[in-house]
Parts: sequence; structure tokens; C-alpha cells
Amino acid sequence: MSRIEVAASQAPASSGRRSLPRAFFLDAPQGGQRFCLFHTPRPGVPERGRVLFCHPFAEELNTTRSTIARQARALADIGFSVLQIDLLG
Repeated sequence: MSRIEVAASQAPASSGRRSLPRAFFLDAPQGGQRFCLFHTPRPGVPERGRVLFCHPFAEELNTTRSTIARQARALADIGFSVLQIDLLG
């Protein structure tokens, strides 16, 4: 089972309400860790696919952070699991 599948299996179940994304760290090949958020579909919503979201760089990330969060939640609402990784730039 991959780390993403483990994260999904540990996501808290709720009664149809949107759950908070699961926050965790992934080990990086060159050392250190990368912060991740994993959004899962609501309970009862069939999984349609998975999205690996690569965020913009530098100031673009700072100015689009709320849009990125809304996009990840919207994708999860319609059945996509979304993994956001905070990459080093």
C-alpha cells in the first residue's frame, strides 16, 4: 500500500460532511521532508481519480494560496483525491 493510500485510509469518516485534509510529511530523496495535504472525497462519493497538485513557485504561490485550497476542496467534493506537496524551490 502506498503512502497516499495509507493517508486516505486514515482519513476520518464523517456523515457526508467535508473532512479536513490530512496533513503529513513525506521523506525527500535528498534528505529532509516535504509537507503534504491530502484531500479525500466525502464519504459516499465514489472516487473518480487522483490528482497530484504541483503548486506555483515563489510569489505566485503566495498570491494564489486561497484559490489552490478552494480548487483542492472542489475536486475532492466531486470525487477526486488530491495530494498537495509543498516542494522546495
